[in-house]
Amino acid sequence: MNKNRFILSVVVLLTLQLNISSSFAQQYDDVIYLINGGVRRGLLFEVIPGESVKLKTNYGEIFVIQMSEISKIVREGQVESGPLYKVAKDSKNDVESWYVYFGMGYANVGYTDELNDFFVDRNRVVDQSRLSMGMDLPGVYFPLNDQRTIVGFAFNASVDIYSSKYDSDSYIAATSGQWSVSAIHFTQALIGEGPFLRTDLGWGKFSLEDDDGVKPLQGYEVSGPSVLAGVGYGIPIRGGGTRILLNVNYAMRPGVEINYGDIRKSGSVRAFSFTVGGLF
Repeated sequence: MNKNRFILSVVVLLTLQLNISSSFAQQYDDVIYLINGGVRRGLLFEVIPGESVKLKTNYGEIFVIQMSEISKIVREGQVESGPLYKVAKDSKNDVESWYVYFGMGYANVGYTDELNDFFVDRNRVVDQSRLSMGMDLPGVYFPLNDQRTIVGFAFNASVDIYSSKYDSDSYIAATSGQWSVSAIHFTQALIGEGPFLRTDLGWGKFSLEDDDGVKPLQGYEVSGPSVLAGVGYGIPIRGGGTRILLNVNYAMRPGVEINYGDIRKSGSVRAFSFTVGGLF
């Protein structure tokens, strides 16, 4: 009799434990997808931005996972909202397999040597107003394994437009651009979020054209190595794969090369730009 009661008690206890475990497991729906293809399911109970997360599984195991190992974090199922639920659900930054970036803004463009003299002399003859723009035409980037760095190909340019204050249809446009291998590294979090550093190395060219389509320096234009360095801040947008990037960039590019007999004179372009762009 005592033996039967003992067996019955064990069966009831096991059934109760199974029910409790089943109910408890239904609340464990934080899912971490790892870069190496692994998956961890459980309760996300601690997040250190840019460093690591802690996850407790259905079996009581606790995993500490580095942010650099994580592809994405999602929440599955219906659970009560609370602080831990918001931590996972508020994640807006899914890692993509490739990205497209473009941007536009203001540029402060300067010139050196004979190229600078050209604009100074022209301004003495024509009273000018000036509009300068910086831009990144759509570039393509691919993420590295650390999920904080993207590398790709980009085109960055500055456009400097001088127009007559007395005749808006009369203008001259100086364009300086470079095709580059570009790298953007986010220092504290995943791609598209927080502070970042940018470096572009490529080949640039300068051109000058007026409103009649005439190139005043035609024959003197040269191309050559160009470099761009920048810093910025990324802001992921809720509900999609869009990131807003705020950029401050400094670029150095070739300008013109003019030969006077055996004397070679040249100029170059320096562009300091502030741009706002979208990373998709």
